[in-house]
Amino acid sequence: MRSHLFPLVRRSALALTAALLAASTAAAQWAAVELGSGANAPSEGAAGAGGAQVGFATVAGVRSAALWNGSSASFVNLHPPGFSASQCYGADGGIQGGTVTLGSNSFASIWSGTAGSWTSLHPAGHSDSAILDVSGNSRVGMVFATGSFNPRAALWSGSSSSFIDLNPTGSTFSAAQACAPGMQVGSAFFAGAQRASLWTGSAASWVDLTPVGGGNSIAWGTDGVQQVGRTNFGPNNNASLWNGTSASHVNLTPAGAVSAEAFDVDAGRQVGYVSQPFASPRAALWSGSAASYVDLHASLPPAFFTSKANSIWQANGRTYVLGTATQPSGTTAVLWYSLALTTYCTAKTNSVGCAPSIAGLGSASATSSNPFFVRGLNLRNQSNGLLIYGAAGRAALPFANGTLCLAAPLLRSPAQNSSGNNPPTADCSGFMLLDMHAFRSGALGGAPAAFLSSPGTRVNCQYWARDGGFAPPNNVQLSDALEYEIGP
Repeated sequence: MRSHLFPLVRRSALALTAALLAASTAAAQWAAVELGSGANAPSEGAAGAGGAQVGFATVAGVRSAALWNGSSASFVNLHPPGFSASQCYGADGGIQGGTVTLGSNSFASIWSGTAGSWTSLHPAGHSDSAILDVSGNSRVGMVFATGSFNPRAALWSGSSSSFIDLNPTGSTFSAAQACAPGMQVGSAFFAGAQRASLWTGSAASWVDLTPVGGGNSIAWGTDGVQQVGRTNFGPNNNASLWNGTSASHVNLTPAGAVSAEAFDVDAGRQVGYVSQPFASPRAALWSGSAASYVDLHASLPPAFFTSKANSIWQANGRTYVLGTATQPSGTTAVLWYSLALTTYCTAKTNSVGCAPSIAGLGSASATSSNPFFVRGLNLRNQSNGLLIYGAAGRAALPFANGTLCLAAPLLRSPAQNSSGNNPPTADCSGFMLLDMHAFRSGALGGAPAAFLSSPGTRVNCQYWARDGGFAPPNNVQLSDALEYEIGP
């Protein structure tokens, strides 16, 4: 998988609580790792697959093709000796693709994990070339014929001699930005207009993906099923999703945003960036619609002020996203990965006929001060209760005519009141909200467990509250349960 080629409002406590109660819980929580280090800054994350991430890092002042395996300490410098610069844009199956630069010329290149493995795919009769993506035996990018300033979309299936010119008839210039088995995407220019493009192995197979009413457009990524990119409707970029035809176009730009772009897609999920009015771009994740937008930037440390997500893939049961983020000290490659966040078990229906529900809001972290809320809804109003939690796993034990959903030993948060409507009303307007990060730090009192500061720990929790509508010993409410994973 790969990515594209890079060519204050204050809220009252009441308003914040209302927003958290209404927030969707469909998105997984995310952790973020900075791959670039101070010695190798700036850096950029372009593409990933399996356990590998590629882009560039700055080594002794030289822009150098970079390979990582999930951490800054895993950095491998792929820059071959004798060249002035290098960069990777795509990776798959242990192969990395990109360019090396000598003087004013760049040359299509592939590696297999070391600087010494560098191989040129630069075709004869051309002055410049670039590999922009790798998938299986396919490599795509662009070439410049000697004496020409106009690039042409290119496809390789092995050696430099396997080069195929994808430039469609009538196009002044073109580039192939991404590929999947049997499919290539990018753009082609006709009479000065940029058209999002799809190919299936030849110039004659070219398909125009530009939707009706759209201006300039480009396809940046594909997984072989869907294609993503941008389309201009008016002056602004709009994130675009296609399923092989212009008529299939879906605008992923969320309501209120002024600009958005999608750079990669995998298994029905898309990544890119979204810009809100008067704000910098922020890394974004979608699952097929504008309404599904998730702000990945929110899982970064507060010092980062802008970010973009360039590549997405699945490995080892997790979703990974690679991109780039900027803070005052510079720009760095960033790897996001999904953390476990799921509800399970069965709530006990309370005496007013509701099943209390639990959810996690945000991203759990061992160190971050950004809130991670555990929310309880549909509780009987004006009831005292608390969150019970532990790290011993799930359970399903009979308790108070309901189900205790976590294994001993059980720990507890400080007591809360469910609030809601005042007596004599008895209804399901009660709720509870606990910031586990504030609790972990000791800001809420109680005796927080040490494992709340341990990355990788899976925490199980369930809301317990009194229920005056039931006779003792069953006069309690029990929500369903939440299992969440603690990130760094």
